[in-house]
Amino acid sequence: MKKAGILAILLLCSLTGCQAVPEEVKEAKEGYQENKQINETDISYTNLSGVKESVKEALQLKPDNLILPEHIDFSAIEEVNTMIAEFNSGFIKEKDEFAKIFGYDKQEWKDTSIEWYGYQTYTVENEEEQYDLGVSDNGFASAGFSGVYKEFFEQDTTELTHIYHIERSEAAEDVCILEGEETTVQAQVDYINQWFDEKWKWKAEGISYRVKTAMLRKMTNGNDMISMCVEGVYGGVPFDTYGGEMEIDTKTNTAKMLHLGTEITVAQTQKERIEYFTTARGTFYIASKEEQKELLDLPSAIHLVEKEISGFQKLAIADIRIIYMLAPIYEEGQDTFNHDAPGRQMEVQPYYRFYINRNYQDMGFANIENGSLDYFINVDMLTGKITLNLGMDAYKSQGE
Repeated sequence: MKKAGILAILLLCSLTGCQAVPEEVKEAKEGYQENKQINETDISYTNLSGVKESVKEALQLKPDNLILPEHIDFSAIEEVNTMIAEFNSGFIKEKDEFAKIFGYDKQEWKDTSIEWYGYQTYTVENEEEQYDLGVSDNGFASAGFSGVYKEFFEQDTTELTHIYHIERSEAAEDVCILEGEETTVQAQVDYINQWFDEKWKWKAEGISYRVKTAMLRKMTNGNDMISMCVEGVYGGVPFDTYGGEMEIDTKTNTAKMLHLGTEITVAQTQKERIEYFTTARGTFYIASKEEQKELLDLPSAIHLVEKEISGFQKLAIADIRIIYMLAPIYEEGQDTFNHDAPGRQMEVQPYYRFYINRNYQDMGFANIENGSLDYFINVDMLTGKITLNLGMDAYKSQGE
């Protein structure tokens, strides 16, 4: 195995998420930026029941510069809150139990902690049997087995053949071949959902997991690989799997993450077996919550987006979802790098997310972030504030 090591690669990948901006978006954005005066529009607030009822009205709108999806579904949402989430502590003691769920017992763990990460890390690297395990105190966990050893760690030779947006109820009945066995992508999605229900023992109270997207990849041996982005869900609302928005202070030459992605990524090269697993960063629990009974309704969010992107060309919206975005809390004098260290907290707030399809550039399985398959526009459900996530526009600078 190449000695970059599973843990170092995965920790690096947890900071990714920004993509290049297409030329047509750049040109449209320039025109938009020149028009700084955006007329105010009437907006209205309602409770969660009213938000659900407003979907019918929203789908009848005909915005000048938006093509709305034919179907929007908020029916599974049970509650919408503002919350404080806190990264786990002491997950190291779970390392043997973590190994057991993949069939490995009595491991020789090595302390591979990096002091400036702000937490302990233990790993196993078995080149003879071709597997790796990694666990950190903040709830980070990773595992890689023989099925992905050569295809990922030595040289990524896989080729993307299809992306399935499971969260949009896209059919995934295509037949695939995993280690010579015929199955379907959907059958393996169902297996992963069941695996999280039955075997992932560290679900925080109120949080469940489900597959968001699946990517079918062809390997050089003629078999297929399926990689999946798994999202956490609280009260029917998924946590943001993208994150990646960063603020850079040029005066102090420091950077801090403004929003974090929380996806779990798995991959399969064998039927009903996980060959690759990573939480991407630490895992967390909900420390406190407050139900929100005044929420921006969907028609208002659409009107605000329409005004905000008045200089863009007409954009086709693939889906609109309600999500929770997670913003690290930085206390005065606290370092900004270790935002996911044990005990560090995040503000969790509800947003409408308008998904915009893009031409996805296949960068190989090593680019494991499945949550960034779209561009999108976020609308804060509490304030109506809009943020655009269109590739490198997610990066901001201060102090110039």
